[in-house]
Amino acid sequence: MVRLRPGRTADYEAQLKVNKAALEKAASGMPLLISQSVAGVQGTVFYISSLRSSMGGFDTAATPLAQLLGEEGYQKYLKTVSESVSSTETIINRFLPELSNPPEEIVAVAPNFWRPKPAEPKTKPAEAKPKPPTGEGGTGASKKQ
Repeated sequence: MVRLRPGRTADYEAQLKVNKAALEKAASGMPLLISQSVAGVQGTVFYISSLRSSMGGFDTAATPLAQLLGEEGYQKYLKTVSESVSSTETIINRFLPELSNPPEEIVAVAPNFWRPKPAEPKTKPAEAKPKPPTGEGGTGASKKQ
């Protein structure tokens, strides 16, 4: 989550478009979703979502943004971020496919996750018949003499 300083939305949006073009050119194959809050938060907030199949997906080496943008582009990025961003927050979520309705381009990346086939119903094992009482055991309160 990225919170912007007042009056800096246009600068940050322009930088996001540059970043998006560089990432698409690199063809990483990993979806990057960007949305902007329109209600319920104070100020301008962008949500940048990077989807991975596991936490290990964040450990794999992606092309660094500095390399994607080039030296001049990266310096411009750093300047824009320092002037536009007031704070950032990292949030880790787990998506539950049964509670989600993702766009088809997201489903296409992992169809077995987003549209799992229903599990086959398990057959119940036959119930065991109760054993007849043997007359022994119990509390021992009524013994014959």
